[in-house]
Amino acid sequence: VGKVFLATNSDYNYTDAIMSYLFDFSNGNKAETPQRPWRSYFDLIVVDTRKPLFFAEGTVLRQVNTDTGKLRIGTYTGPLQHCAVYSGGERPAR
Repeated sequence: VGKVFLATNSDYNYTDAIMSYLFDFSNGNKAETPQRPWRSYFDLIVVDTRKPLFFAEGTVLRQVNTDTGKLRIGTYTGPLQHCAVYSGGERPAR
């Protein structure tokens, strides 16, 4: 099974605006058909990656509150969740 991820240097608010414009369209030709949120198309979403530092050294991984666009307090250490948005990110230990 393939995985699709989005890694961008942009902050969440900018990413949300662009991706909403590109992906948020109805799933059918009926007006009552609900829209599929852009986040549902990705298995992993990371904003504020600070590439190339993200790939070389890593940065602190934090979760983004998608209602406010603000970072949640503290470093995120739990399992990665589908449709969740993360900021930064650490390279796995060798």
